[in-house]
Amino acid sequence: MDSDTSSTLILIAIIAAAIMVPLILIGLVVVLALPAVRRRRAQWQTAAASLGLQCDPMCMHGFRGVPVRIFWTNEGATTGQMDMTGVVLAGRYEMRGGRAGLRYTYCRALLEPPLRLGVAVARKSGAETAGKIRTGRSEFDDAFTLLAREGGHAQQLFASTVADDFAIVARNEWQISATDNYVQIRIGGDYSAQFPEREPGILSAALDNAVHCAQSLIVARRALPLTATEQNFAAAWQRTAPLLGLRVDQAMLEGTYAGHHVEVYVDCIEQREWRTVFTVAFQMPQPFSLYLTRKGTIDRIWGPRGKQVVEIIRLGDPNIEQAFSVCGSNQSAPTPQTRQQLQRLCTRAVDVVIEDCKVEVSAPGFISEANDLREILDAMTSLT
Repeated sequence: MDSDTSSTLILIAIIAAAIMVPLILIGLVVVLALPAVRRRRAQWQTAAASLGLQCDPMCMHGFRGVPVRIFWTNEGATTGQMDMTGVVLAGRYEMRGGRAGLRYTYCRALLEPPLRLGVAVARKSGAETAGKIRTGRSEFDDAFTLLAREGGHAQQLFASTVADDFAIVARNEWQISATDNYVQIRIGGDYSAQFPEREPGILSAALDNAVHCAQSLIVARRALPLTATEQNFAAAWQRTAPLLGLRVDQAMLEGTYAGHHVEVYVDCIEQREWRTVFTVAFQMPQPFSLYLTRKGTIDRIWGPRGKQVVEIIRLGDPNIEQAFSVCGSNQSAPTPQTRQQLQRLCTRAVDVVIEDCKVEVSAPGFISEANDLREILDAMTSLT
């Protein structure tokens, strides 16, 4: 064998080794990690079942007095020059050349309708925050920072047993916070507390505390007088409600429409955009879940619901898929009638949610005309 042939063979061997060795190492990592991934997925599913919730790999959802979500996310990662991806628990976990992030789990109780006061409640850290609202409840004021767009109403809201409920939760070392849309407890922050689903009792206790505080907020909010903006909404709907067979309760339209319980309320997104939110309840769960968000708009769906990563699906409708980000599950594809009604909704809606026994749609601005309200409600109630 001449020297040229030997050199060529050596070069081929080096290239083959450079290709095969990483593949073999990756294969070994996958084989070794797979049992742990399956075990953690099983723990997540078992925890969801014990709480009476449905789940996907990253989020549990259901109803426990109020709509609830439990989800996890990695936070605090720093990036270096080398990127590596490993599979941990369920989904993708980024391990970068810097410091890997810690896994946090969030237990959220949703406020529907939202508080509409621009409320932000967080555990106090460090110096006093400018604009902080004091409630006169010393234990709450010492533990939390309260900010709000409607300061007077927010002060009244928490100058009650609501503040005591939050203070008790904080005293028990739960990391609790709240916004107009939800009350949440965060679990994690160190490597020994990254997987609370191993002990479902921890998740149950955190969720129960979040739900209790959320229910306290809902009751206290209903006892407050309407803000000036809400009074305008309610006055406009007083003229519209009889035409739809609905009634005005506080600043919300509700009642039975086309055989379904419906609620219509107004929500302020990120303190700068008003939207009218329509909710229709069905007797039976829908055979699929669907989440549509109009591209280029403020994201209302994921924040309150805690959906971090969901399956991207195709509806087979290029008009909808061009205008909206489409996520959900494909247990059963939408029927032609459902797609037709979705097309009607998508001409007016910013986001659409079909989940469990509920359909929810939000449309930009405040909608008060009976024909406009009826158009959206007719499309929603015809989805099944």
